[in-house]
Amino acid sequence: MPPTAEAPARTIVVVDFNGNDKEFHWRAEELVQTLLHKARAHFGVPADFPTALFNQAGRELPEGETLRQAGVEPDALLVMRQVTVKGG
Repeated sequence: MPPTAEAPARTIVVVDFNGNDKEFHWRAEELVQTLLHKARAHFGVPADFPTALFNQAGRELPEGETLRQAGVEPDALLVMRQVTVKGG
């Protein structure tokens, strides 16, 4: 079924975690945080484990941005990895 105004086009990105890849369907308007939650659930990573999504250039994607705002393109390869907790 072709995308309509009611059902925006969905596309795929690949998330890598410790050498394991998983394709995820997403919409450009979805928050980075939403994709991160899906990836954590798939890979069995506890929600309180400090992880983030990174693009291929190594830039951490801000959780509060949409995938579009974070510069994620269709068929992108993202990496989920542990982040260093920033202290004050």
